[in-house]
Amino acid sequence: MYGLIISLLPPIAALQEFWWRLHPLIVIALGWVLLAMVYYAVREYQQEVATGGHEGGHGRKYSAHLVMVAVFALACFGAWPLLNTVAFGHSAWNLPEILPRANATVVDITTYTTAAVLLVAVYWLAHRFPGVKFDFYLRWRFNLWDLLIILGLSLLTVGALLGYMYFFADTHQPMSVFGVTTGETAPWLFWLAGIGFALANALVEEFWFRGLLMGALKPLLPMWRVVLVQAFVFGIFHWFGTPHGLLGVLLAGVWGLLLGIWVYRRGSLWPALIVHFIADLVIFITTN
Repeated sequence: MYGLIISLLPPIAALQEFWWRLHPLIVIALGWVLLAMVYYAVREYQQEVATGGHEGGHGRKYSAHLVMVAVFALACFGAWPLLNTVAFGHSAWNLPEILPRANATVVDITTYTTAAVLLVAVYWLAHRFPGVKFDFYLRWRFNLWDLLIILGLSLLTVGALLGYMYFFADTHQPMSVFGVTTGETAPWLFWLAGIGFALANALVEEFWFRGLLMGALKPLLPMWRVVLVQAFVFGIFHWFGTPHGLLGVLLAGVWGLLLGIWVYRRGSLWPALIVHFIADLVIFITTN
């Protein structure tokens, strides 16, 4: 059960990336798998509580973390895209628009708001397990070495993005965040949009992947497997990112691997969140 739920994370992440292109029956099947993952993880937890872990089980702590892995998948790869689909409609599914999809500002604000609401709900749920304490790396820890790592990773990011734009600029479309692109708006609004995007995206992705997912996986797997699983899932999650496609998956996966090692060893995601913010701001500026 433990291995099955964890091994389902990458294919579910891949399906989620193509959510808007999936036939509704495939989405229904995906939703069924996600709900089944949560159901069997909760049943495992209830059995551990009922037996006290004395019947060959893994114990309450491990089963509770398995529940959180399944809840992460349901919330991030199921509920989040579903809420946005309901909000903006889907012509192929005969779902009408509730909010105007043509308004990029409304789309971006709604997307990050639904992600934040789900994150709060999932973190709240994590506190509802009696006798189980989760470590989602939320402690503030920062020292000189973190400053040097931030500088090094920021330089690495700038170099990678400059190389990407040098080779692929002709095929790359400028980002449009909150409806803002360079040359079409006032400079102060361009910078405000970039900072808002970088902050919102860094918070959402760090709390989802380096916080919730890694924290849920930590007792279930050795360190390197925890880091690799979240990096692989994080990379797949960026198929339609910037950069996109296989190159985007590779770059985001390596980036997730480096951040994952850093967060795991430091016991805090805040330094990684700072460098993630810088990276996203650089992406916004460089690709525009």
